[in-house]
Amino acid sequence: CAIICCGFWTYSHISHDFNTSPFAYSNKQEEAKYNHFQNQFHQFEAESTIILKRNEGFNSISIFRKLQTFQDALHNLKGVERLTSLQTLQLPEKTVFGVVYNNALPLDDSLFSTKFSRLKEYPDVREKFLSINDQFLCFYVKDDSSNVHFAQDLDSALTTINFIDDYYVLGATVQSNQAEQSMAKEALWIGIAAVLLLLFFFYIFIPSLQRLALILLITGLNVSLSFIV
Repeated sequence: CAIICCGFWTYSHISHDFNTSPFAYSNKQEEAKYNHFQNQFHQFEAESTIILKRNEGFNSISIFRKLQTFQDALHNLKGVERLTSLQTLQLPEKTVFGVVYNNALPLDDSLFSTKFSRLKEYPDVREKFLSINDQFLCFYVKDDSSNVHFAQDLDSALTTINFIDDYYVLGATVQSNQAEQSMAKEALWIGIAAVLLLLFFFYIFIPSLQRLALILLITGLNVSLSFIV
């Protein structure tokens, strides 16, 4: 019982670190030099990149209105701090009163076609959100890491979109969540396999079903007590 309790306590205190940057440098001096140069510039916040694919393209106001409804729902997910897309992006325009910033893609019937065509005038901006053939669309989500199920919630939200053909999600938070879930599942299956293997060896050395059932009962009670503790 003490061994099982000790094992359970140890497992519950295991932490996961998926940051691979410490392995990118051969020594501490190179890492310190990189950090020194990197700190001279603005530190960009980590974001998750969501890529949507639609074979018919993202080029009509009706599709972007559907996207707006989805993005509003996505913005309400737990942990989401900011969502950046073509609908939230603002571009500078020169007027008689000076330079003003307007929405890059307003969902207005009288403005949408003109604004959508003008995106070609900003290739450095367009390529961050919309592919050349209009079939792939990107938007970026900044989360505060408070939702440990962020990847699962995001995936559930994306599966509700019925007007796209495929999607893909990139980002440290999402990949970390997925890795932790995968490791939890693997740990569960390893535990089950270990118990079955233990019972198998007990059966070989103690060829009695009654004694084996007694051992299984005692093991179950010890595991239950370890969860309570």
